[in-house]
Amino acid sequence: MKTGLKTSQNKAAKALKIFLIAGEASGDVLGGKLIESFKKLHPSANFAGIGGSHMEKSGMKMAFNYKDIALMGFAEVLPKLFKILHRMGQAIAAIKAYEPDILVTIDSPGFNFRVVSKVRKFFGKKFPIIHYVAPTVWAYKKERAGLVAKLYDHILLLLPFEKPYFDEAGIDSTFVGHPITEDTKLDSSPSLPKKAEVINILIMPGSRVQEINHMGKIFADSLNLLQTKHNLKVKALIPTLPFLEGKIQEIFSNVDAEITTDPDKKVSFFAKSHLALVKSGTSSLEVASYGIPCVVGYKMSSITYWYLKRIVYAKYISLVNLLLGAPVIPELIQQNCTPENIASELYKLLDVTKYQKMQSQFQKSFKLLDTGSTHNPSELAAQAILKCYEGKLTAK
Repeated sequence: MKTGLKTSQNKAAKALKIFLIAGEASGDVLGGKLIESFKKLHPSANFAGIGGSHMEKSGMKMAFNYKDIALMGFAEVLPKLFKILHRMGQAIAAIKAYEPDILVTIDSPGFNFRVVSKVRKFFGKKFPIIHYVAPTVWAYKKERAGLVAKLYDHILLLLPFEKPYFDEAGIDSTFVGHPITEDTKLDSSPSLPKKAEVINILIMPGSRVQEINHMGKIFADSLNLLQTKHNLKVKALIPTLPFLEGKIQEIFSNVDAEITTDPDKKVSFFAKSHLALVKSGTSSLEVASYGIPCVVGYKMSSITYWYLKRIVYAKYISLVNLLLGAPVIPELIQQNCTPENIASELYKLLDVTKYQKMQSQFQKSFKLLDTGSTHNPSELAAQAILKCYEGKLTAK
């Protein structure tokens, strides 16, 4: 897709006011890149909203940080329900006070859809509302595509197989590609270390407190097993967020680990890792973008797992496996997410044939994310948002 949009011609006449909501760390990264790309199209645009450090550094005036709303799962949300409802009220009040020209919500449908529903009732169709990152209608709750169509004017899609679901629901959509491809380093994939060398293992246990609580110790114990049972020298490289650093240090205190909250050092961790152990989601695709063979482990509360088991029909949880329709990355979920199983799967990846085959499959999966445009995903997203806004002006 090639839009050909250039810097907005009406930038001098109107300084656009854009309100954004990101409810978790990956959304904050997407939001930061989106703001930077939008400023190139419309330099006089102003940004306010909810997010984290990436969006704030890119020039967004913060209403509050996303940390209180970065929750997922039925059992995990209940204890903090009143706080979340309070934050929803704050978000709605901030939007009313700001009176934006455009509202963009990023991922986090549980929070964002409820906020947008209230905003729609108050403002009607006064300004376009766009959602970035489709809800997983291909995995469960297909009816949410219809809900998106009722609430939003446009949706920006990261994955190529999502568009038919939203076409059927009757909402305009644009496949912009996954922003992770903007930083792809597949041309410099790692090689297996020699037997006597230390194996650097990238650890990404999640960006939510409950994820660390459920998986942190399991991940740490799996590294200890690699040393004691498989006689390997390993070092954990763990990029995390500032508010999680203390908890990570505590959990991995018995492991040779290097922990950072510095984004630049995180990049260096990726560059020198031989293997990776990650939870599902964006982090698995991020690891794949660097060509690092990995294992996915995920564990949640028993109540949440019981509920999701009955409504989810997706065969895989990691994006590489979903794109390729095959179990390229080992997925160890719930009762299978044990230190013994994780250590065993990581050890298997030290076979050179399996190691290189997974790297080859990563290459194949990233070709499927190609939009065919000369613009990167964040630029395409910014262009689609501006086009949606200008189309609404024309329609009035």
